[in-house]
Amino acid sequence: QFKDLLTYLESSSLALSSIKRIHLELVDKEQSKRRRIADILQKSIVYFVRIGHNETTFDVNIELPYQQTAAINEKKQQKIKWTDLSELRDRARLLEYSSNVNKRNLAEADSEREKERLSNFIQFASIVESTIEILTSLYIAGHPSVSDFLANQISTSEFLVGQTKFSSNDGLYGELRKYNQ
Repeated sequence: QFKDLLTYLESSSLALSSIKRIHLELVDKEQSKRRRIADILQKSIVYFVRIGHNETTFDVNIELPYQQTAAINEKKQQKIKWTDLSELRDRARLLEYSSNVNKRNLAEADSEREKERLSNFIQFASIVESTIEILTSLYIAGHPSVSDFLANQISTSEFLVGQTKFSSNDGLYGELRKYNQ
């Protein structure tokens, strides 16, 4: 009767973090968005893709580190697209300009660090947006380097732009900033 209990407990403990994250997203959207922003700045991989074969639409994929899921050796990687990133940027702007940062009874140093993180994320999202606009303009103009970048196909609907993946570690994204210039 109890021989499978240990496997059920292990599976449940792995699912607990996912359940907590889903609960947080449903109950406290502000805290959930803050956590997502922090995750993107903390450690993520950024790369640009072109949508469709004949489209001139570009997008970004931001990969967050793998997370353990309920199944014992299954790991799940989260991908964030431009629309999600734009929504997070709007939330960060709202948080930055509102007094919510100071209302949460944080110490002054923590409050300043939170404001700096939000500002850093807003700059990060603006650089991503600018890069997408530049890639689109260059592609429409027929710039040869953009066509060269489109050689690697990820799936039938997305093409990798360049071989380069940009990383964000602890809020630093210098490679992406240089690429954007």
